[in-house]
Order: sequence, then structure tokens, then C-alpha cells
Amino acid sequence: MKKRVLVITNEWPGDPGLVPANTLRGITQDFYYVKNLVDQVRQITQGEVKEVYAQQLDLEMVKQYAPDYIVAGGHCNQKGWGDMDYLRSEYAVECELVRTTTVPYLGICAGHQFVSMAYGQTIAQMGEDYAKPEEVGPAKVQILENDPLFEGMPDPFAVMMYHSWEIKGIHPDFRVIGKTDLCRYAAVRHKDRPIYGVQFHPEMLGCPDVQDGKKLLENFFSL
Repeated sequence: MKKRVLVITNEWPGDPGLVPANTLRGITQDFYYVKNLVDQVRQITQGEVKEVYAQQLDLEMVKQYAPDYIVAGGHCNQKGWGDMDYLRSEYAVECELVRTTTVPYLGICAGHQFVSMAYGQTIAQMGEDYAKPEEVGPAKVQILENDPLFEGMPDPFAVMMYHSWEIKGIHPDFRVIGKTDLCRYAAVRHKDRPIYGVQFHPEMLGCPDVQDGKKLLENFFSL
């Protein structure tokens, strides 16, 4: 299954994207978003992985690299949340890539939110429509639509959530294919292209209660 994969990190140079041990239930060791994601990608694909910061992303570089798959993970610089003009400016190239690429694309957490932002949607803090202001820890995702991304997975399936911000709608070109009790847009995909966004962390596998994420990643890299 050797493939060429481009991994976009939405963190910033100097920010390792650390989730300290015991911050999330069942995660007993320090967790680094993109480092762990890259490790999972390499294990699953046995292929070449190129990592690039979103702020350094260049569409010509992507064209020259010619990836078979693109994954956008990590978390955004904290000062960006709540300022849509800032987010649209800092992640403009990533959003353009979402709108134009024809290869399978998976946005994770902030990457998921930027997939929807690329199509004009707003990112805002949770709590307007829900009793809790955040979704942290193991969660069950209900499958709303059969999709190759969910092939062979249980319904609901178990993954890790770690977010207090969410998208507030989806573009007509997208479908909602999964939700949790607190997140109505837990998984989305483009109607015509293999462009996906998942609010949860399928790469966060240090907890026995969230192992279904590995199957989802395997499914993505089989598209």
C-alpha cells in the first residue's frame, strides 16, 4: 500500500501540539497531534510522507510533490479562534487546496473546520445550541450515511474528541455523514469529490476505548 502522502500541520513552528498526559481520559502519555498522525500514516501506508506547515503551504509545491493523499491535522494557533478574517487569511492556501484538489483529502479537527471554512462556513465556540461548551474525551459517532470511509466499522464507532469550537453549518456541496450527541457535524464529505472532514481524532489511539479510529484511517488510505 505504498503511497505518497502530504500531511499539512495547522500548528505553528515552535508549537509542538502537545496534549499532556491524563488531559484526556485514557490517554496516559503525552500526545503530539501531528507527530502521532505522521506515525500512523507511515505505519498504514508504508509510503513517503511529506510534512508542511499550513503557513508555508504552496500550491505549486503540492503539484510538484503529486501526493496520492492529503491529510490536514493539528490544532490552530489559539489567537486565531473567534477571528474569521484572521483564519481565512492565515489558512487561505489550505482552503484553496480543499476547493481544487482531486486527490483524497482528510481534514482532522481544525483541518475539518477549515474544510468547511473553505466553502464559506463559520467556526465558532460550542455552547449556542448545546448544554456543554466543549466535547473532550472518548465519544461515539453515529453513522448517518454509508460511505467508504466507514467500511467495516461498527455503528456507532468510538473515537477521541478534543474541541470547544465547531463549524456552524455546511455548504450545499457537502453531506453530513456522522454525528455525536454534542457535535452535529462530526464527519462530512463533499458530494462529488473524496474530500472529508472529521471533528474527532482518529489518530489518537492511546486509549483502548477509541481504537475504531485506526480502521477509519485504513479506509481513507484505501480510497
